[in-house]
Amino acid sequence: VDNDAHFLLESDHDLHDTLCCISMAKNKDDTARMRYPKELFVKSPAEMAATFTEPDEQEALANTVRIAARCSVELPHGESHAPVVRVKSPKQPARYSGGDLTEWFKEYCRSFELSPFDGASHASQDESKLECDRALMMLCEAGLIWRYGPHGVTPVIRSRLERELQILANKSISAYFLIVWDFVSWAGQRGIPATARGSGVGTMVGYVLGLSNACPEKYGLLFERFTDPDRSEYPDIDIDICQDGRGVVLDYVRKKYGHVAQIITFGRLKAKAAIKDVARTMGVSVSEAQRLSDLIPSEVNITLQKAIDREPALRAARDENPLIRKVLEHAQGLEDHARNSSTHAAGVVISTQPLENIVPLCRATSASE
Repeated sequence: VDNDAHFLLESDHDLHDTLCCISMAKNKDDTARMRYPKELFVKSPAEMAATFTEPDEQEALANTVRIAARCSVELPHGESHAPVVRVKSPKQPARYSGGDLTEWFKEYCRSFELSPFDGASHASQDESKLECDRALMMLCEAGLIWRYGPHGVTPVIRSRLERELQILANKSISAYFLIVWDFVSWAGQRGIPATARGSGVGTMVGYVLGLSNACPEKYGLLFERFTDPDRSEYPDIDIDICQDGRGVVLDYVRKKYGHVAQIITFGRLKAKAAIKDVARTMGVSVSEAQRLSDLIPSEVNITLQKAIDREPALRAARDENPLIRKVLEHAQGLEDHARNSSTHAAGVVISTQPLENIVPLCRATSASE
């Protein structure tokens, strides 16, 4: 046996009811609306035992405890899930024999082929990682010639590139760079502008791969802004893609790598919005709700409690009107609560294993993906 729980404490019922009214755009006084029973809180073992008193119910309770005792879940923390791909690379390093450098580099890039890693039928992850390290090094060697010419690569530039490649290999980031290079190149071949921005521009690897167009050595850009060699955090590369072609590139990535998702983002009830939403459910006029909201100082992330402490007019409204007091109490209870969810404007996750094995997932209700 179990108890359907929608809120933590029995005393949270009224607050939960207010939240439901906000989501359904209903008034709390509406007798025809849906209401949840007060019993839907997380009950203690004693409360469950008092609820189920019949012999067969007692047996069911005992079985529930036995099942719970057999459940053992340990969530992994801090594990790396760096992507790995298979790479078909040319057997020989790049050799420039004259002609247009850009066309030569594009032709050489076409000799590399990336495919998703499948542990069931392919080589081990360690073997694939070595493939990725080697492929990235070969591409970057060709990229040096493309960017600086066959005789323009200085010892400083080469030393910087070799250091970056070693760090990327040590942190298992080579495959990630290859994946980004793959879809940026694919976009460029179809006339879809795409370029790196932010800390990723500070990498020599990104520059010689064509992810950015600013030489980090020339402009004094630091690789350490992208990733600290002494820390385990996994970096990300920000890529700006033309809005008209963004969906096409996303479709390409989904079809090629399979395990792809966009990041969820939550809209939260901040002080002003919480007051307006709660006031609406309690029948407070729009003008009065706006007046209360306007009493909140225009300060980023200010809390209702801080606003009440600072603003005499807000305290006076609370003390003089029981309904306003209730509005403020419920607004404080729901403050910073997730109001809705949507798809992050930029964040995309590419994995080489099923994402449901790593992170919780949900499907956007308005999306076909």
